[in-house]
Amino acid sequence: MKKLYDTKEDKLIAKLRKELMLYMAATGQEDEYIRDFLQITDHRFVKLRSDPDMEEAIEAKRRELYGDSYEEKWKSMIPDAQEILRKTMMSETEKASTRITAAEKILDRGLGKPSQEIQHSGGLSLTNLMDYVKDVTPSDQLEGVNEEIKALSGGLKVGQRGEEKDEEA
Repeated sequence: MKKLYDTKEDKLIAKLRKELMLYMAATGQEDEYIRDFLQITDHRFVKLRSDPDMEEAIEAKRRELYGDSYEEKWKSMIPDAQEILRKTMMSETEKASTRITAAEKILDRGLGKPSQEIQHSGGLSLTNLMDYVKDVTPSDQLEGVNEEIKALSGGLKVGQRGEEKDEEA
């Protein structure tokens, strides 16, 4: 029976697969793609990827390829990504929805996403809040909570709304 890696060629192929796997992992290829590309069984691939030495080797390959900072690779792609978005936005052959999406991406990254105002029109009153607090707070702690709620509400009484306070003033 032939052993795994019995011949020099088998050993060389295994070494090349490992090197290629290191390179592919270091450049950000997904595990499933690597496994399929290299035609490695699931069991063997999991065994290789879970080896701590493999993770160290991948990090070393990343440093070799991109320097000490892996982020340098991604930062170096920013101008290309910006150019792709610009060309997509300006293209007359792209669908309008694609062009709009590209424009939105450019604006979001260049100016930041616009803030969105959130309005609450629910019926939360001090009465509802006090009922909730009574349900979840032991009675000996309620007195301090009542005082905190009064302070936070600007002097409103339990069950009183802001409009009622203004009318009394």
